[in-house]
Amino acid sequence: MTSVSRAYVRRQAGIIARLAQSANATLKKRIKDTEDWDDVARIMSETCKSYTDMSAALTAQYYAGIRAASKVKSKYQPVAYSGYNADAVYSATISILDEVQSGAATVDVMGLLGNVANREIKNAADRCVNANVKRDPDKPRYAIVPDGDACAFCQMRASLGYTYSDEDAVESHDHCTCTATPVFGNQKIEGYDPEAYRAKYDEARDALRSGDISEELQERIDAGNYDKTSQILMVMREQQGIH
Repeated sequence: MTSVSRAYVRRQAGIIARLAQSANATLKKRIKDTEDWDDVARIMSETCKSYTDMSAALTAQYYAGIRAASKVKSKYQPVAYSGYNADAVYSATISILDEVQSGAATVDVMGLLGNVANREIKNAADRCVNANVKRDPDKPRYAIVPDGDACAFCQMRASLGYTYSDEDAVESHDHCTCTATPVFGNQKIEGYDPEAYRAKYDEARDALRSGDISEELQERIDAGNYDKTSQILMVMREQQGIH
């Protein structure tokens, strides 16, 4: 059973990132040419649908490549499932337009709309892996593999290792560069160390229990209605120097 090359994982991450960049360029061009904001939701829906379909198709190829390299004997053709949610894109778009028109938005409208497209494209890739893992007769698992410096949330997901299988795909956040990657049998992903991520999570959990955190963070935790996982992630961010 072969290992999954980290270069192959990074290649997939780059493909999805470039797809998101292309989607943003397309949105800017199409929205710039319209003066009717009622058309923006339609343009967003059409563009996101097109690019999430591409994301799923490319991810199905990624899945097929790893499967073929694993030498599993069962036959299976990966499906290009994006799980595209038109209602969610429409709602997010209308919410952004309402914020911009009311003056509540603090960044330009294209940045906000671009974030929606980025999330949809990234989530389509994750959902594609998730859907194929559920369908595949060889019963693979998959891991969330960070690329570069990962945020606390992504480190938490990465700490779970090769455990993702039957549950629904977890939605990614803005600018996430993690890659959902399937493994077959005793396959491993080169350079991916879930135990190291778990150690960081455990360190933050222990600091929270012992009160070894800043007074400012403790006050924020006390003042908010955060569940335990959210509190641990807040500690992880503080330990990373992110406030």
